[in-house]
Amino acid sequence: MRDRLDAGWVTAARTEPIKHENTRFEEPNGVVWVEFGVFELDSASQVTVGINNALHRHVGRAVASVFQPIEWDASNSDGGTTDAEAVADVVRLIFLGANQESLVITVAANHNIYCRPPAIDTVGRVGAWYQHNVVVLYHRDAIG
Repeated sequence: MRDRLDAGWVTAARTEPIKHENTRFEEPNGVVWVEFGVFELDSASQVTVGINNALHRHVGRAVASVFQPIEWDASNSDGGTTDAEAVADVVRLIFLGANQESLVITVAANHNIYCRPPAIDTVGRVGAWYQHNVVVLYHRDAIG
C-alpha cells in the first residue's frame, strides 16, 4: 500500500511531504502535508478448507490524512481548503481502480490486496490544521 502511494505520488508530480508510519518526520509549517498508515482491523479468517494451504483473509484500512494550515496564506491558494481537497483527491485516484471499481494490488504470487473504492471524509479543524481523511478499505489473502 505504501509503495502504491509513493509511486502514485511521483507519477502525479506531487511535492507535499508524506509521513509514513514508524518513520521520523518533522511536522512542516505552513504547507499541506500527508500522514499515511495501514491498519489491520481484525485477525485473519480462514476462507477455504485445508491445513497447510488454506486461504486466510485479512481485512484492514489504509488512511491518508491530509493536513492544511488553518491560517492559510491567500498567496498559496484561495485561503480555503481547496489545496487539501485537491491533495485528498489525488490520493483517492491513486487507490481507485479502472472504471471507478475496486483496485487489485499484486504483492507476490498468490498474495493480492483488494482495495474498495476510496472515500474522502472531512474531519475539519484539528488544532492548527484542517484535516481530510482518505479511507481505503481492503482485504488481502494469504495462503498458508
